[in-house]
This record gives sequence, structure tokens and C-alpha cells, in this order.
Amino acid sequence: IEHLLVMPVTPFQIVFSKVIANGAIILLISFLSFKIVIEYAIGAEIQGNLFFFMIASAVYLIFTTGLGIFLGTVTHSMPQMGLLFILVVLPMNLLSGAFTPLESMPQGLQKVVSFMPATAYVSMAQAILFRNAGFDVVWPHMVLVLSLGLGVLTFSIIYFRNFLERQG
Repeated sequence: IEHLLVMPVTPFQIVFSKVIANGAIILLISFLSFKIVIEYAIGAEIQGNLFFFMIASAVYLIFTTGLGIFLGTVTHSMPQMGLLFILVVLPMNLLSGAFTPLESMPQGLQKVVSFMPATAYVSMAQAILFRNAGFDVVWPHMVLVLSLGLGVLTFSIIYFRNFLERQG
């Protein structure tokens, strides 16, 4: 943090550089995983549009980056971050529908998780990769993830800026 405080950059520039660098690496590794592991090593053909899936993943990365920045800013150590991760991110991912079908959850919980970006992302990914769905099918999920992602990222940047001002 001390290095960031003396640099002539804004909090937005710090966050933007992290988002671009980490996002590019995550998307590249995801793409290579599909090509090398799924298509080459396993020999399974992907039915959906991989490029469109990467766009959906980039939209979801906006949310996860914002959430990560916020969680990293409110904690003071890695153990605190780990505990907060267990309380926030782990339930969000376990209830997303990737591990357990949403239909097997109680009705009230289904309604709650339907507004979570992770659930929308899983629905988008399954529709795109398994059913070759296009934008006309997944746009409601895309709008939900993008709007929540931009909201969380904006809030996180503002909170991060205030955090840096308190440090300096």
C-alpha cells in the first residue's frame, strides 16, 4: 500500500490495471483449458460458441473483481480474508446451481439465489456451452450480472479510494 500511496495514480487506475491484467490471464487460461483439456485431452467437442462464453465470463469477472476488491479492502489480514471468503463467496458458489440443481432447493432459497450473479453466470454458461444459446436467450442473465457487477465494482472503487485516503 505504501508504494501505491506515493505513486501519481488514481484509485481507478490502480483498480483498472488489476482488472485488465488479472482478467486477461483468467480468460486466457479458461480458453486454453477448453481447447487443451476438453477438446484435445478428453476429445469432447464443445457444442456452444466459445467466444460468446468468454464474453459472458468477462462480464462475470466484473462482479467477482469488484467483490474481491471490496473484501480485500475491508479485511486487514489474509486470515480475515479467508474467513470472509468462507462466509460470502463459498455459499454464493455452492448455491449457484453449478453443484446442486436449483430445483432441489426450497422455493424461498430459489428466489433468493435467482438474484445472485453466480447463479446467473452458471445459467448463462450452461445455456451457451450445452445448448449453443445465443444472446437472445441469455440476455436477462447477462444484464443482471453486468448491472450487479458494475454496481459492486463502482462501490468497491469508491470504498478503495476512501481506504487509500485514510491510509495517506
